[in-house]
Amino acid sequence: MSASPTGDLSFSFEFKDGHIVAALPALDFTDFKPHPSEVKKTYYALVDSGSPITIGRQHGTLRFGEKEFDVAPHTTGMVNTTIDVLSELAGFEFDILIGCNVLAAFDVVINLKDHKVSFSDKELPITKDHILVPTTFVMGLPIFVCKTPLVDAGADARFFFDTGATVGYATEVSLVTTVSSGVSQEEEEVEDFYPSVGKYKTRSFRVPITILGNKGDDSDEIIPLSHKMKIAALPPRLEALAHIATGVIGTELLEHYEVTFLFRRSLTLFTPLST
Repeated sequence: MSASPTGDLSFSFEFKDGHIVAALPALDFTDFKPHPSEVKKTYYALVDSGSPITIGRQHGTLRFGEKEFDVAPHTTGMVNTTIDVLSELAGFEFDILIGCNVLAAFDVVINLKDHKVSFSDKELPITKDHILVPTTFVMGLPIFVCKTPLVDAGADARFFFDTGATVGYATEVSLVTTVSSGVSQEEEEVEDFYPSVGKYKTRSFRVPITILGNKGDDSDEIIPLSHKMKIAALPPRLEALAHIATGVIGTELLEHYEVTFLFRRSLTLFTPLST
């Protein structure tokens, strides 16, 4: 980790099975101190834009940079899932899940090529190299407008961008329809998990999706970010997501772009990674 004189933070991370797992030298809680036997040299944080909350091993207030954030002891909803259970489902141990209540308070840069994630309290400049994607929010989670054959021709699709998702998602009906029309291909079965569902296996497909970006100038030019992405079929218990958005885009985008969350300005920036 490195910290600038302004209190901005930068962490190295591992890309574990498609998850961003940052290495933190400390977890600073304002309302409790761990027993000396529980102190670690390194704490591992899962960076998850698909979670509205930050989750730790117990309820508390986390001091992160110059700001403080509430930390929940488990997920919310029908099933209260702890960090230990999430670690077991993911297949690796981590100490805290950093959700959108933290991500929305900073400008956040994620660079897979450098394996760095940075949190800036100050607003970062937008340059000519950036492609700007307007970002809206549902339940505090980021959503992009896209074009895809998963919806009717000419219609806009809305996708969550979830850095906690190793694969994208849409309904099985919409995915199968694109295969029958010849625009998508079915791929191998994938195994994944969701806190309220546990582990499961599902069909995956390679589907064209275009995120609608721009250069942030006075022109109306659309800058398309077009890729054939791996999109899996939502398990039946999660298909209610389709009432909120077309689907989910996962961390596959990080293989192509440095991504900068400017959630305070309702923007996400994309910069193509050099090869």
